[in-house]
Amino acid sequence: MPKAIYNPEPEPTEEARKARESGDVELAVDIGEDGLVKRVCILRTAPREDLGKQALNIVRTWRFEPAKKDGTSIPYSMSVQISFNLGR
Repeated sequence: MPKAIYNPEPEPTEEARKARESGDVELAVDIGEDGLVKRVCILRTAPREDLGKQALNIVRTWRFEPAKKDGTSIPYSMSVQISFNLGR
C-alpha cells in the first residue's frame, strides 16, 4: 500500500460552516508509480455537494510514497473517506 507523506485535511466551505452541517465524503483515488494522485472521483458525498468538491480538490494535492511490489513502485487504487464534523 502507498504511504501518505503529504495529506492535509480539507477545510469545510463557508456555507457548510454557516449551516453547521457535517458529513462524510468517500473518494476513489488512483496513485501513480511516482506517488502522485493521478485521478480522484467522488463515490459518495453527504449531505452537501460543496463538501465533496472541497475534499476532491484537497486530495488532488496529496503525495504518497508509492506502493511497491517486489521492490518496484506500482500504481495503486484505493478509497479514502473524509469526515467533516461541524456539529449542530
